Amino acid sequence: NRSLRSNSFGDNTSRKGDEEDNDKDEYGNNIAVTNMLSMMNEESAMNVTQRQKRRGARCPVHGVNLIASGDQLYAPYLQRNTPLTDDVLLQRRVMLASPAVNSKDTDKKSRKEKKSAIIQSRITIAHRLQKSKLSSDMSSFKAANPGAVFQDFTNWYGNPGNPLEEYEVDSESNSDAQTFNFKDYAKKSRSRQRLDAASESIQILMAIRTFWSDTWDEAEPCPASEQRPLFDAFSTVEMILNSFETMHPAHLILQILATNFAMANFVLRVYADPFERKVDLIEQSLRELDQKTDIALTKLAKDMMNGMPGSAFINGS
Repeated sequence: NRSLRSNSFGDNTSRKGDEEDNDKDEYGNNIAVTNMLSMMNEESAMNVTQRQKRRGARCPVHGVNLIASGDQLYAPYLQRNTPLTDDVLLQRRVMLASPAVNSKDTDKKSRKEKKSAIIQSRITIAHRLQKSKLSSDMSSFKAANPGAVFQDFTNWYGNPGNPLEEYEVDSESNSDAQTFNFKDYAKKSRSRQRLDAASESIQILMAIRTFWSDTWDEAEPCPASEQRPLFDAFSTVEMILNSFETMHPAHLILQILATNFAMANFVLRVYADPFERKVDLIEQSLRELDQKTDIALTKLAKDMMNGMPGSAFINGS
């Protein structure tokens, strides 16, 4: 009996120990689960907070993170750029045209300073035309990516390009200026020409970097939906009416001719489409018509530009 009582007492003791161990394991598991749930709640709260701070985000850019915080980079919604008509493009080309430097000026230092001043003036005008759209995009990017730095924007948006290249005049329309300066350039060595081109490129690059950096500092975080529209319909209508009132009759004739050429080409294309693939002669004639139409429109645009006020700079006079 004593042995049975001792065995039963030992069994009860071991059972109590096992139960206590099980209770400890369950308690530890409960603590681990509680900690995991609290961590998950904190992460979800942080994500909600980040989403609330992030405004105007369109979609994440996979594989790209912010430099400072390491958060996911998001592409923002952007405003559409203002429409650029042929008239506005011609006006901007005239404004940004590079006037020819007087080749009779024997003072190299003075000629270099004048050339540098001309380049700086052209860059300033180009930046004024570009600033509204660039500032809008930077504000949208800042709103969608809190804590972003300037390098994050350039990594997503792309490095700044030369704004003068958007309004460069082709070689035909600038042939007079090239002829005007041909003798002066012929006297220079190739190394000197490369040095001048390199110095101009450096000047343009430094001005562009400064402009982008200053615009980034001035831009405030604001999604595109809350920004002021880039396209101002009222001022655009006023500009159109003013251009109609002050338009020279020759400019009107040039625009009518360009419209008639383009429309005639379009109408012939539409009516000849069912027979174009069947008759080789029609297809060949339409190709020649396209080429001649392009040449005619290019010459009309050149005449339009040469007849605008201030176009003397383009011709080097």
